[in-house]
Amino acid sequence: MSTKLLALLTMTVVINTRCYSSVEGILSIDECSCSKDTSYAGSDGDKNSQYAGSNLTKITQQMYTMQADEPFCIEDFIPNESEDNKQDRYYHEGLQLSTLTEEYMKKNSSEKIQKRILIEKSRRILGVYLNTNLLKEYGVSLGEEPEGDKEREGDRKTPVGEFYIAKKKKFTGYHNAFLLSYPSLESAERGLASGLINKRKYEAIEMALNQCKTPPQDTELGGDIEIHGGGGVKDGDWTWGCVGLEDRDIDELAAFVEMGCTGEGTYKTRVVVMP
Repeated sequence: MSTKLLALLTMTVVINTRCYSSVEGILSIDECSCSKDTSYAGSDGDKNSQYAGSNLTKITQQMYTMQADEPFCIEDFIPNESEDNKQDRYYHEGLQLSTLTEEYMKKNSSEKIQKRILIEKSRRILGVYLNTNLLKEYGVSLGEEPEGDKEREGDRKTPVGEFYIAKKKKFTGYHNAFLLSYPSLESAERGLASGLINKRKYEAIEMALNQCKTPPQDTELGGDIEIHGGGGVKDGDWTWGCVGLEDRDIDELAAFVEMGCTGEGTYKTRVVVMP
């Protein structure tokens, strides 16, 4: 933990939860112990928190001071949304994502950049990041059964996990769309262990993911999980497991996201879906 962050937070409770760990510029989810912030203390011991009622955006700006190899728990930085801060729920709403991206690139031209999308199902929020810097947030809709992780075809749940963009689709029935690399290896392992899929199907999924290709979409685990247009958070949860946005929002994302992996195997756009 960096001295800058320690100066901001009083760490009092250790919890076992999902963490983000940025190692060599790659953001990943791991099971690890994270420090839960239960009180604020300034460097001079002031107890008046400047972050009372703040949203993820403001806390993310503090997280950006951390070292590249330091883990952080996203749960620690998501306060309950109050009536007072709902008005600033969507960060940089009205500003073009392309403009925000260009400005960041100019200021950080020497950095190794990775594009990231963080979807928080519980908050119906999709955040767009360059490295750990939050550029913009969008409201989203989820599957008609929004609680829990996707387990099988037809359960209409939005999967939780880490994905890459397997395919970009234009002018579909839901405007633009990005196919995610679901089923993930974790989903395939659960399916194999439960007998939902056989070993042959598991190995086909594993091979496709290892080669950064589109995994089989016709297994009992389900498929065709996309981020697409057609309606966002104002329309409620209406998809069959996809993440829905307004058409104007998916158009902005279309110019941002990149498909597949780099030669080193890093996802060009890393998509993390959290409960």
